[in-house]
Amino acid sequence: MDDIIILDNEVDVCMTMTWYPEQPHGQCGHLYELIEYYLVLSRHYNVKILFGDSITCWSDFENVIISKYQLSTDELNSFRDNTIYKTNPKYIKCRNIFFVDGSLIRLDILGVVIMANIITFKCAVSETIHDRLYKNIKLLQDERVYINHTPEDVALGIHYVKKVFCDKFKALEQSSDNVGLLYLTSNCRDIEMSMLEEIITTYDFNRYVILTNNTDKFKNIHRCTTLQPPVKDIFSMFSDYIYTPLKGVWDGSPRFPIECKYYNKNVHYHKITSEYLDQDSGLRIRMNDIESDWESICLNYDDDIITIFEDILQ
Repeated sequence: MDDIIILDNEVDVCMTMTWYPEQPHGQCGHLYELIEYYLVLSRHYNVKILFGDSITCWSDFENVIISKYQLSTDELNSFRDNTIYKTNPKYIKCRNIFFVDGSLIRLDILGVVIMANIITFKCAVSETIHDRLYKNIKLLQDERVYINHTPEDVALGIHYVKKVFCDKFKALEQSSDNVGLLYLTSNCRDIEMSMLEEIITTYDFNRYVILTNNTDKFKNIHRCTTLQPPVKDIFSMFSDYIYTPLKGVWDGSPRFPIECKYYNKNVHYHKITSEYLDQDSGLRIRMNDIESDWESICLNYDDDIITIFEDILQ
C-alpha cells in the first residue's frame, strides 16, 4: 500500500518531522534541524530521512539545502540517496525513528501506527509525551526550559540542549545596510497588520524584508519586500532582525537569533518583556545562552547526541 513505510534492519535510524495534511510544516526551523542532525548522525549510523509532508521531491529538498549550507558533493549525494518522500504515511516500521519537531500529537490525531523505538525532541509545552498514545518514547529535552512547565515529561526524559550547526553555513558574499527583516511564516510566526505598521514606524530602517509563505497578505506595503522561503543567501539581505512575539507565547528552542549572532546581525526583540520571558522560558534561555554560553548551542560532529544515541538505539 502507498501509505506504508517499512525499512529493513540495516537502517539504524529514520529521521523525520511529524506530518498532518491540514497543517503542513512548510519551511520552518525543524527542517534545518533535520538537515544538521543528519550530517552528524549519518557519520555514525545508517540513517534515512522521511518526509511525510511539505517536501515532496529531491529538487525541492536540494534547493533548501543549497540555499543555506556549504556542503561537499558527497554530502549532497548522501541526502539525495537516503531520503524518502511519502505523503501522509499511515504505518511506519523500522528499528528507530527520530522526530526532530516533537509534535507526536499530530500523528496521534491521524492514528498513525509506529512500530519502532521512538526518539523525539521536545519542542512545546502543549505537546506532552507522558500522556501520549505512543509509550515507547525516548524524550530529549532541555530540562532548564521545561522543568516548571511539564515536570512529568522532565522526569522521564533525557537532558539535551538542541544546537545549530553554524560551521556548515554558507559564507556571506555581501551584506545590506539599514534593512530590517521580519520572519512571519504562518505556521506560528504570523502577526496582525497593526503590529507590522507599528514596527515600521518604530524602527528607522530604509526598507524591510518580510520572509513569509503568505506573500499575498504582506504585498504592496510601502518599503517592504516579501520573499517566500527558502531564500538563497537570505542573511546577505538584511542588517537587523526584528523578533516578534508569538501568539502562543512560546518558542521552545529558537534558532534564527543564533544564526543572526553567527552572521553578526543585530536582533531587536520587539515587545518581548520580562513578563513575556517569564512565560516563554525557551526564548529566555536561548537568549542567555547566545550571550553567555555560545559553545553550548553550536552543533559539531562530536556532539553529545552521539553518546545519547549509543545508549538508546535498538
